[in-house]
Amino acid sequence: QEAVAVGAEEAIRKDDYVLSAYREHGQMLARGSHPGMAMAELFGRGTGYSKGKGGSMHLFDIENHFYGGYGIVGGQIPLAAGMAFASKYRGEDRVTVCYFGDAASNQGALHETFNMAAKWKLPVVYICENNLFGMGTEFARVASFTVS
Repeated sequence: QEAVAVGAEEAIRKDDYVLSAYREHGQMLARGSHPGMAMAELFGRGTGYSKGKGGSMHLFDIENHFYGGYGIVGGQIPLAAGMAFASKYRGEDRVTVCYFGDAASNQGALHETFNMAAKWKLPVVYICENNLFGMGTEFARVASFTVS
């Protein structure tokens, strides 16, 4: 998973928005977050990004435009569309990148959000990390699409 984040970071700018699922540690570090503060958060220390209250599943680094991991499967998917909509509404030249695992591919919110993102031509990139951790996904195939 970390290689996917490193590759994506090479293609986006530092002021672009990034959201992820609850396996966001590598993505956060690839984004430029401080490893010491990330570890402090993992260990519940007050010097962590969320003062030790977010833990492993809720790492946020506002300075680096990393808007967290989410413990709800697919919970970040509609949030990313909302952030992309806000960027478009404000006339910002930003893109929102949203990582999700293969288990989120059967969530209703994913399909509804993809339809909205395509219809409204939102500046959002969804990246499915097919890590085969989702139940029943050993034969999952993910199709990519481009909104033009």
